[in-house]
Amino acid sequence: MKRNNYALGIDIGITSVGWGIIDTDDKVVAAGVRLFEEVDASENVKRRGFRGARRIKRRRKHRVERMKRLLIREGYIDESFHTLSNPYELRVKGLKELLAPEEFATALLHLVKRRGSHLETVDESDGESAKDAEKAKQVLAKNHRQLVEEKKHVCELQLERWQKYGQIRGSENIFHTEDYLRELDALLKTQNIPDNVAEAIRDLISTRRHYSEGPGSLTSPTPYGRFRRNEEGVVETFNLIELMRGKCSVYPEELRAPKLAISVEIFNFLNDLNNLKVHNQPITTETKLRLLGTIREKGCLPPKTKPFEALAKSLGVEPEYITNHRIDANKKPLISTFDGYQKMLKIMQAHHCTLEDETIDQIAAVLTSHKTKEDRIENLQVFLDDEKIIGDFADLKGFTQYHSMSLRAVKEINTIMIEENKNQMQIIHEHNLGPQT
Repeated sequence: MKRNNYALGIDIGITSVGWGIIDTDDKVVAAGVRLFEEVDASENVKRRGFRGARRIKRRRKHRVERMKRLLIREGYIDESFHTLSNPYELRVKGLKELLAPEEFATALLHLVKRRGSHLETVDESDGESAKDAEKAKQVLAKNHRQLVEEKKHVCELQLERWQKYGQIRGSENIFHTEDYLRELDALLKTQNIPDNVAEAIRDLISTRRHYSEGPGSLTSPTPYGRFRRNEEGVVETFNLIELMRGKCSVYPEELRAPKLAISVEIFNFLNDLNNLKVHNQPITTETKLRLLGTIREKGCLPPKTKPFEALAKSLGVEPEYITNHRIDANKKPLISTFDGYQKMLKIMQAHHCTLEDETIDQIAAVLTSHKTKEDRIENLQVFLDDEKIIGDFADLKGFTQYHSMSLRAVKEINTIMIEENKNQMQIIHEHNLGPQT
């Protein structure tokens, strides 16, 4: 029996997979396509929400179990303990008088379940999520203000609302973690709890894992979290965002640059300029430097809301005389903007200071790879001195992505793009940039 040789080709798309079979004479033997529904992004949002809810429930249960073990170990309760039915009243009572062990345990287990909102993360959300976050911040501020003005603790305000409205939980029942901790400190002081036990209790309620840390711990390392074993078996701490950062497409040994680093924004802008023609003529080096000078001073080419029209105005021509530009989905012309630099420039102007491009790139790197304000401040302090400026930079939002190239590649290409009217692909090819084979 004669054996026939065939080749199978597959074309994988977003919503389809095409296939074809050819023989040794390149004749198509069979072909077809399998279509499937495009993924609905809204379903991803729902799944993330469900995962988040499960995670919160799982961690809350774990906190309660750890608190129970602590209370059993210290002799306040035994294994048969069950919480009492009036935790709000017991929390208020415990601020002024000694509680029985089971009352004290009930109050603590209630506190460890819901320990308030800790705004430790720079909020990167947008749309409805941003609106919800803003509403929550307003409620937090209002509740905190009421606690301060009336000189009360969280439990006292909650008990009043229960007695007045018949309910406590809801959109208005959110308080800062710091407010709960203030109540906890008062409770522990009244109950004369030893310092070492009080510290352990406080840690259970105040300590929380930030999402950027991932799973695991120093005592329980995992390849999916920031605590991992090295080749010698020693546990080391890693930055998960840095691990996922990726390598440069020009210099594979280099890490990718932050997308909002000023060097990258200059790169994108120059690449656009070098593709353009104004009255069929390229843009000169002098003009490029003049445009960049305006951007360094103002953060953009005015008017800010119409970047392409602003470019045409700066060039002294009507927009229709600029050709070879990029277009968006609505066929409107596009030009790269300096979103990251604009945010940093506002802070520099507010503090009457200037920073070198290298420092601005460093700031962008810290903001992109670190997501808690505390981590950002700690890393910014390495090369910045002014605490107020550091705090303002640490609050900046939108620094979430990386470019395909490293700062080394971007800076090399920027130098050439200033002098020559070639885009980045032409320069990489003609100047033999990158590893040589």
